[in-house]
Amino acid sequence: MQYVKLKYMTNEQSKQQFEEYLLSKYVNVYKEHMLNKIFETKRKFRADYYVEDINSIIEINGGQWSGGRHTRGGGYAMDLTKSNLAQFNGCKFYQFTYKQIDDKEYEKYI
Repeated sequence: MQYVKLKYMTNEQSKQQFEEYLLSKYVNVYKEHMLNKIFETKRKFRADYYVEDINSIIEINGGQWSGGRHTRGGGYAMDLTKSNLAQFNGCKFYQFTYKQIDDKEYEKYI
């Protein structure tokens, strides 16, 4: 018998609801925003979302159940560097899984 790893993927409707939620609360919301536009850095890090109104970076991390980039050594280390760099430069840094987006857990924090 062959086993197949399943990964949790959010549906597009949940992502759209998340983006609508951000836009309903804040004016300056940027998607796929380069961190070097927020603060000085030579690194080419990109944020999934940047909310300028509250100086917050929001990351949606996938692959927790399938061995994705965010859970493997190098990818995980780069994620930590990105979050530490952002926080060092005064940004709030939020991270959510796709399931947390589906469950609207972001409403508790943002």
